Amino acid sequence: MGDVVSGKNLIPDNFLGGSVDLATQIGMLWDLIKAPLIVSLLQFAVYVCLAMAVMLFVERLCMGIVIILVKLFRNKPEKRYN
Repeated sequence: MGDVVSGKNLIPDNFLGGSVDLATQIGMLWDLIKAPLIVSLLQFAVYVCLAMAVMLFVERLCMGIVIILVKLFRNKPEKRYN
């Protein structure tokens, strides 16, 4: 019960100043946040690429259906407008 949790106990001594310079502190912070940041950005990029691949597949499928229908019915747009 006598143990009191203070901010000084939770924060490493390197963050409080002392002999470590600012560049080292920023480097330590970057080491802490880079893995979650980069992983989440890469996951987002993978989902965007997956969505674009599905869109391309659907577009190719629709164009294939249109080409097959045009070849089956032999309707050319030029005949309709002349």
